[in-house]
Amino acid sequence: MSFVVNGADWNFNGLSLIEVEELIERALAFVETSCERGEAVSIGDDFQTRPMHGEATLWDLFAADSPLPLSRELAQELSAWLMRAPCYADSEFWPRNFEDAMISVGGAPLISNEDIAWVHYS
Repeated sequence: MSFVVNGADWNFNGLSLIEVEELIERALAFVETSCERGEAVSIGDDFQTRPMHGEATLWDLFAADSPLPLSRELAQELSAWLMRAPCYADSEFWPRNFEDAMISVGGAPLISNEDIAWVHYS
């Protein structure tokens, strides 16, 4: 089995520092469990460059002047995973119809989400 991180879930606007750190820690625990089981956890090409808190990207959140001063330990653990996290766009075989990233989740209006579209068409 394999998994794709939905980058849209990494929207930290309106969350406290404690809530953000808990979300990241839970995601890293999931990744660790998945790796132990031999399951891949992939990310999208824009995961590390998309805004996650206001205009701040993931790496901006680890800067000294960050609006959410996340811990160095968390940054190191996240960096270690991201250095080896596969990008699904690097896959040799792309799912048919993937070029249509407009997708509806649970009957909601259509949105453009390549992460969910990749999973859906795979």
